[in-house]
Amino acid sequence: MVARLWGTANGTPITFSRGSGDTWVTTVPDSGAGTWVLALWAEDEAGNVGYFATVRLLYSARDLRWSAQILELGHGVAQEDVQAIFSVGGPMARTGEEALGARAETTDIGEEALA
Repeated sequence: MVARLWGTANGTPITFSRGSGDTWVTTVPDSGAGTWVLALWAEDEAGNVGYFATVRLLYSARDLRWSAQILELGHGVAQEDVQAIFSVGGPMARTGEEALGARAETTDIGEEALA
């Protein structure tokens, strides 16, 4: 189980805090283009530290939709390990009864080679 998670977003250092359950929370810097590449490292409860995964995040302002693709997995890390702790949320403009700042859920997360 992951005890600590950190990394970079487009080369800028980011740190994560534990969210609800096994999820982790961080804020990524503005990319200007709606695309981020996250390189992630993790420490388990036994103190073992290693490369965890590289994930590409994409945000479509037109569709108000997030997507995430696993680009690379660390040695011994399964796709399910990343999926278990990874979801994407972001502020979205809402109207009516839905409040501003509602979260958009991850729409796709799967292993994919760099294009």
